[in-house]
Amino acid sequence: MEKVFAKYLGLTHKELVDKIIKETLADIPDRFMRECPSVNDPEFIDRGVQRVLYKYESGREFIHEIQQDGGHIPRSTYFENLHSDRRKLMLDAAGDAMRAKFCCLFGKAGRNQLAEFPELSGRGVFSADGHYIEHASHSPRDAKGRQVAFGNIYAVDLAYGLTFPIQSILAGRTMHPNEWAVLKRSDRRMMRRMGMSRMGWHANTRPILIYDRAGADATYMAEKALLKINGFDMITREKENMCVEKLADRTFVKDDKVNTGVLSDSEIKLANGVRLRRVEYKCHESQVKYTFITTERKLRPGVIAWLYFSRWRIEKVFNVFEQKLGQNKAWVTDIHAEGVSPCQPEFICMGYNILVFMQAILETEANIKDRMSEEKRRKEIEDRQREVDEHNARLMAKAKENNSKRKPRGIKAIHPMLLKVVQQCHQMTLQFIRCFRNLLRTQKTLAESFSDYERLLRKYL
Repeated sequence: MEKVFAKYLGLTHKELVDKIIKETLADIPDRFMRECPSVNDPEFIDRGVQRVLYKYESGREFIHEIQQDGGHIPRSTYFENLHSDRRKLMLDAAGDAMRAKFCCLFGKAGRNQLAEFPELSGRGVFSADGHYIEHASHSPRDAKGRQVAFGNIYAVDLAYGLTFPIQSILAGRTMHPNEWAVLKRSDRRMMRRMGMSRMGWHANTRPILIYDRAGADATYMAEKALLKINGFDMITREKENMCVEKLADRTFVKDDKVNTGVLSDSEIKLANGVRLRRVEYKCHESQVKYTFITTERKLRPGVIAWLYFSRWRIEKVFNVFEQKLGQNKAWVTDIHAEGVSPCQPEFICMGYNILVFMQAILETEANIKDRMSEEKRRKEIEDRQREVDEHNARLMAKAKENNSKRKPRGIKAIHPMLLKVVQQCHQMTLQFIRCFRNLLRTQKTLAESFSDYERLLRKYL
């Protein structure tokens, strides 16, 4: 495999971040850039990423530390920059360029978390959902004296693990707008941002968007499936009140281990005449049944189910945002209800993506992984397998007592793909983030810091 990260090994962590930002800004059009005598654009991005990675309690604490270290950052200038529409457009372009660069490098390095499913080669696969955080400390109150939480819709590239914001859900309103309606209004923006990770995509394939039941909008799904340029396929769960007419059964290979748990695969028609594909699935471990609807017709039904369950990876990302990077409160107070989104979501994603990039360097160049997390996941699966075996043993013993020759109902099983696929998706740990933060303040090169990561990721403190 090509050594695509070797050129970064002689850099310190701070030099790595600076180089990424510099190369990112070099890739965006000049129309987004502007000379500013107080805070130039590279410095603006560097400070935003720094605030995410170092975990400050407030903007004032961040300003205090920079000023105490000899930096020049007036309070009014800093907060005005966070409200600048021009800065936000520049930041969006920089975030897209950063992800495009990372996707290109990950593709060359063969780092693909969906590699177990060859039919997904050449397709972008994204999970999206909304996430709310606490309002800013000085945010205005409404007529009833309430301060409302701020939310944003984010997406995660399930192949590469990189994130990007789509659109603000709430912006200074007293009532939360409908999340799905916000996403539909922002679908062109979402498609553009999906396209920034097009490394290896085939020109004749549409990306796949995975959303929860709020996305079970049949008309919208059908419209997007028909488009070529701004179109995409969707996977979601069927709503209980949907009127469904079954048209025909689709054939699938039941002996394929990927299709384990699939009960049926069929073409359906809804009350409004829209035709979709429906996959019925039963988890043999929990005995829970799921019904998925999709506009995608080529993938194996088991892959449809797996992709929907992989949607929950975005919840792990939100946990990192809020609990481990400390981004649980809005940075600004007067967030516009419509139009340009605030800068904070883009900064959060840029900081998170840099951490994902660092993980890729460690795994590719030094085979350093979060061993404790892998061990925890392996033990969890072993415990689940033991519970399943004990459950099945009790059922078989009871059937033997009753002299029954039939296979007892309720036999459970672990999905054969579980260990291969889910093992790749463990959560980013706080131990790794702390190590990265501490090394940002040192002059150690990446190569010199491998021993620190190896030691700290093998055994937690």
